[in-house]
Amino acid sequence: MIITPGKLDPQYAFLCICRENTGRSQVAERLLNCFAGRILAQSAGIKVDIPGQMIGDRPEAALLIATMKEQYNLDIAHQRRTPYETSMLNEFGRIIVLAETECIPGELLTSRGVEHYPITDLKNRGADETVRIIGQIEDLAHALIDTHDFSHQ
Repeated sequence: MIITPGKLDPQYAFLCICRENTGRSQVAERLLNCFAGRILAQSAGIKVDIPGQMIGDRPEAALLIATMKEQYNLDIAHQRRTPYETSMLNEFGRIIVLAETECIPGELLTSRGVEHYPITDLKNRGADETVRIIGQIEDLAHALIDTHDFSHQ
């Protein structure tokens, strides 16, 4: 999903960011869009090597894709990878960073309103660990929805 800048009320726009936009942020985007009809989430990555690539074309994402299909009946294989750009900070009402502190650019660490959740990377994890991490992201998605103020921004 690509959101056209300026076409969305930032109050309902969430940007989920992780390192490569292959795992954590893709899961958060899909779960937020699935669980909350009023929210439109997009994901991006800090270090995206092939912009626009479907995550199903990444061999390391196979277990994640299968787990999301099995656990939630959600197919994320066709979601595309998007590089993070500084301009995105002004386009979204909430910026959710799901990455290790050491790989986060300075403007994300110091920008007001950016929320940081150091969720473990899904890359090279076994099945049980993948399910556990996706569960953490699901819990976070529910908490973000439950605490979001839809009345004003």
